[in-house]
Amino acid sequence: MASAAVFSRIAAQPMVDAGHTSRFAVGVIAGSSVLGMLLPPSLLLIVYGLLAEVSVGSLFIAAIVPGIGLALTFAALNILMAHFAPGFVGHVRGGTEIETMPVPQMLSRLAPVVFLIALVMGGIYGGLFSPTEAGAVGAFGALLVVIFRRKLALATMRDVVLQTGFISVGILLLMMAANLYARMLSLSTIPMQATQAIDALNLTLIGFVLLYMLIVVLLGMILDSVSIMLIILPIAVPIVTVLGGDLIWFGIVTVIAIEIGLLTPPFGLSVFVVKASLPAGFASLGDIFRGAGPFVLAMVFFTLLLIMFPPLALVLL
Repeated sequence: MASAAVFSRIAAQPMVDAGHTSRFAVGVIAGSSVLGMLLPPSLLLIVYGLLAEVSVGSLFIAAIVPGIGLALTFAALNILMAHFAPGFVGHVRGGTEIETMPVPQMLSRLAPVVFLIALVMGGIYGGLFSPTEAGAVGAFGALLVVIFRRKLALATMRDVVLQTGFISVGILLLMMAANLYARMLSLSTIPMQATQAIDALNLTLIGFVLLYMLIVVLLGMILDSVSIMLIILPIAVPIVTVLGGDLIWFGIVTVIAIEIGLLTPPFGLSVFVVKASLPAGFASLGDIFRGAGPFVLAMVFFTLLLIMFPPLALVLL
């Protein structure tokens, strides 16, 4: 959600200015925003590790190859759409001169980025703070950078605080509504009854995982990711264990299936975050869903590939 909010602000308008359609621009942002949930350090993998009682470190390592593979799948999708669906992608205007930059100037501009990456990732892998706390540390580090570079005036600070408040309130209201709905579903016992009915079908491991993926995607249309895990994993994990499935591989499949649900209507939390972060009138909610559609199909294809070939997630272990 943070990726969706940030890149909606900084990438959507430049893409349109370059000649891309607004539908393609917001689709790329919404589709690629979910990659952060798979690549380590991922909060969802941490939650899964706690619920399934497996090593979080092993999950992080297992997610590297699928994460890179999914990113390459998205890149290939963009190339194919540019060739075969130019009306959807738009026509990038040519003739723009590329400005060269001296190496010292380039290094000076990259230094703050390198500092922030080292601060956040070094603190996480050094055990100084959790991935969630790293977000606050990174924000504080960015504040120190702009103060040191004398780029932050009081008026700019006021605008930043107000924009942060507007975006955060919208996201938190969506999450609050999703959590309330998750509590209602838990009290109704509907997810448990559905999972028990699936268990009674005597499916094979592949058959169960395919049906499980469908259920997770459907839940992702109306619930937030953590709520889905809290509802369905305590019942699904024992079934996978009995069927002989690897829980590390199952965790990667689960996270990608949840990512798909975050891009599909009617809830599609990532899509709503993109919409809330865009300027008024930039793109309709329907345009964002349609723009994210090709990326959903690409994720479904990649997930099916991962289900059929589990070594893709276990090759580094």
